Amino acid sequence: MSALLDVRGLSISFGGVAALDSVDFAAEAGKITALIGPNGAGKTTLINCVSGFAQPDQGQAGFGGCALLGLPAHRIMGLGLARTFQHLRMFNRMNVLENVMVGLHGRMRRGFLAAMLRFPVLRREERALAEKAMAVLAEVGLARAAGKPAGALPYGDQKRLALARALVSDPKMILLDEPVAGLNPAETRVMADLILKVRDRGVGLVLVEHDMSLVMRVSDTVVALCSGRTIASGTPAEVQRHPEVVAAYLGGGEEFGLCA
Repeated sequence: MSALLDVRGLSISFGGVAALDSVDFAAEAGKITALIGPNGAGKTTLINCVSGFAQPDQGQAGFGGCALLGLPAHRIMGLGLARTFQHLRMFNRMNVLENVMVGLHGRMRRGFLAAMLRFPVLRREERALAEKAMAVLAEVGLARAAGKPAGALPYGDQKRLALARALVSDPKMILLDEPVAGLNPAETRVMADLILKVRDRGVGLVLVEHDMSLVMRVSDTVVALCSGRTIASGTPAEVQRHPEVVAAYLGGGEEFGLCA
């Protein structure tokens, strides 16, 4: 199967230090592709370049046959490539439902005049979008929290809210940046089940994560980065045993479930 997301020779430097060095990377529709590596390996930088939040110095990135580099983030999202962030970006004073509806702003077909005058057609459109947002909240188990301020949610629920906001736009692929960071084991299991559920709907996922037990459980393909370079790519079992991957994790890897 051809890749939905295809990255070739991506390089970017900050202050003369190479964050990415000719990285090749591909991810398929309906599959989970994990990006792993130590802190500073370039994982989030890669996600930022692909999603329009950073512009690489050289290389190419395509999504469904469309060139991504140089496009603003909202145009990339419109192509069907959504993302979450390592550091949650909630609108804390808005309620949970409103936070998810933000992910649908690109679906609004009515202009400024209709919004200002509150035409009936606009109200009908808003109701339809609210119903869609509620359906996604139910899918991630947050329907009962729809009216609560997003900032009042427990951290684990905020992580699920971030996933809901990405899901509501009906993406072809989601870039998940450390979705279980800071979660306890029970919350991690819930998130893992949600990730698998999204994959089973045919949505591709790119998973940036340090939790190796999660990576090994849910991933179809694992790509390992170190110092901005790709050092291994393959099935979870293949990458888990790769000598360079083991060495990259504190020179031993046992803490991360890796073995030579």
